[in-house]
Order: sequence, then structure tokens, then C-alpha cells
Amino acid sequence: MTDMKHTDMEEINIATDVLVLGGGLTGIKAASEIAGSGYKVILVEKDAELGIQKGPESLIGLKEEVKALQDIEDKIKTDSNVEILTQASLVSAAGVTGDFTAKLSKGEEVIEKKVGAIVVATDFTTGVLNENYGLSLTDNVLTQSQMDELLASESDKKKFANKTIAFLVSLGQEGNSLVLERVLRNVLALQEIDGCEAYIYAGDLKVASNGLERMYKESREKGAVYFKLTEKPEIVDNGKTISFFDSVARRDVEISPDFIVIEEEMCANHLNEELAEILRINVGPSGFLQSDNVHFFPVRSNREGIFVAGSTREISGLPSAWTDVENIAIEVKDLLGDGKKIVAKNKAVVDEDKCVICLTCYRCCPHGAIYWGDKKAIISPVACQGCGICASECPMDA
Repeated sequence: MTDMKHTDMEEINIATDVLVLGGGLTGIKAASEIAGSGYKVILVEKDAELGIQKGPESLIGLKEEVKALQDIEDKIKTDSNVEILTQASLVSAAGVTGDFTAKLSKGEEVIEKKVGAIVVATDFTTGVLNENYGLSLTDNVLTQSQMDELLASESDKKKFANKTIAFLVSLGQEGNSLVLERVLRNVLALQEIDGCEAYIYAGDLKVASNGLERMYKESREKGAVYFKLTEKPEIVDNGKTISFFDSVARRDVEISPDFIVIEEEMCANHLNEELAEILRINVGPSGFLQSDNVHFFPVRSNREGIFVAGSTREISGLPSAWTDVENIAIEVKDLLGDGKKIVAKNKAVVDEDKCVICLTCYRCCPHGAIYWGDKKAIISPVACQGCGICASECPMDA
């Protein structure tokens, strides 16, 4: 028989404050959920406003969600467990999980915070695709965001009475369920206006989202007309006439809409790569953080104690982004506990006599678990995952 080796354990103290980067629709939910678990939250937003005032997602037709967002925002503004820093940004982050030192820039002031975990909750940004259709933005050629704003105003939306609106979607880019959801909410809102007709020129419509197929059917039942196209229609005089060949009717179809609404491209926030470099976490495809990885849960990054939520890691609507936030709140509670953690004492050991501080282990550690003491590398027992890469790469076998 073989004796099992005994692993010595030790109890260490860790910081329990949590830094949330991003004060948009995902960030305020994250701050609320984590603060509700009893942890102090530092919520950092680069702009002057929080929440629904700056959210890029379409909230047309989401009265319950808008009210919930406003309630959450009002709640965290008066919560003693939430410190809000607007017009601030992260400039550096040193240390490891349970002992991060974050430096934040706010105007000319640099604020230092000790935190145990970091949550990145940036929102996606939108890009205009009018050039993909050969159109110029005018009074009658609108982006989705412009249409959202007009429909949100009781006075502005009256201009669509007895008008014909044409939507161009999934022709200038690959189909996206969140783009389609915004279009459908616009269409349903327009159908409440007297005499307003909606035509949707579409490529592949992706209805892979909760309730999206129901919204699509509802809009058709109320009179919306969908044209399934394999290529972009011919658009004359910057939208005065739209024509195409209908393969079902086997004839040319020509419509002269009063307004054209162009889909928008949804992109990763431009801050993602900057934050990834500061936090030493991976950047996935198209600038999103933490690409799909079978070794990590979706909200976990490659570094223990750093989490990514919602549109930080992929294009997300409110339901999926808030699911991420709820998962992160559980992860944070499991990680930080009551500020004390039992860890393996000798998970990874560095021989001080052999270590020449060549930085090889620091560079190759995928978990960011290594930092420096006076004479040798120090491996955090909380952040270390025991993968052995540092041991295999060390040129001195330290």
C-alpha cells in the first residue's frame, strides 16, 4: 500500500471589497446583487451617468424592465455598501485574488482601493451600417438608436402616423437575435400608431431568444410585412424607392417608404482590450473578454477572482446579462466568504537560493498567481491552480 501525502493547510485573511467596472445596465445589477450579499462594492463608471441613462440596449416596450432598472439604480445610490465613482477609470491593478490593489483615476486624483475580487461589466457599443447599404443618414434615413429615441418620446412618435416604415435587417451583417429583438420592439410600437405600416427587408432572421418567435408572429398578425431576401435590395435616391425581385411572387416589387430604419452593428466595448491588459486576462474573438473555454465557467476569466459579465464576454440582452450577474454574485460569495480562507500551504514552493528573479514564471503563469518579494517569486495559494507550468518552465528548477 502507498501512504497518501498529507497536505498542510493554513488560514489566511483576504479582502472582501469588490470592484465593479462599468456602471451600465449590467454593472448596476452586479453592484446591487453583490452588495446584497453583504460585501462592500466600489462601482466605477467612466461617464457622468449610470444605468438606463447610458444603456445602449433598446428598452422600447420594456416598461417592467425600465422600472426595475430605475429601482435598482435608486437603491444602490442610497446603499451604504455601494461606493459610486463616476468619471473614473482603472489605471492599474496589482496583486492576486483576495489581495488586489486597484488604482483609479478620477480627474486629477488617483484613488487606491484594496479589493478581493473584480467584476468587469462593460456594455457593448453600436456602429452605424448605413454605408453597407449605400445610404446617407438624413431625416428619413434613421439608425435603430434614433428610432428608439423617437419612439420613447410621446410627441416625436406622432410623426409616424399614417406613414410607411421600412426596416433593413440582417443584410449588412450576419443575423443577430438582439438586433432582431430591437427591430421587433420597434415594429410593435409603431403598430400602435394610427395608420403606420411596417415593412421588414431581412436576410436570415435569428429568433433564438426567449419570446422572440412570439413577437415575430404577433407583428405579422398585426400587419407587418416581411420580405426574405438573399441579397440587398436596390435602393434609389437615398431611400425614396426600394425594389427587389420577390422569388415567391416571381415578380419585381417596388415600395416607396416614408422612413428607412437601418440595423446597427453591435461591437465589443473599446475599453475591453485596455482593461484586459491592465488585469492580465484573455481577450477573445472580436474584442470580447474570455472566449469560450471548457476549463472555465462562462463568467470566470483565466485569473481567479476576476469575473466578466454580459456584453463584456459576448453580445447579451438584459436577461442573459443579469443571469451572468447572479452567477457572479454566487461565485464572489464562495470565493471571499467571511474574509478568511483555508488554502493548501505548500501548493507551489519557490527555492529562494535558486530563484534569480528572471520573470519566466511570472510571464508564463496563465492565472496571474505569481508576484515578487525581496529575493524570490511568491506564489499566491489562493490564485494558484496547481497547473505546474511555472515549475516546468523555470530555467533554474527553483
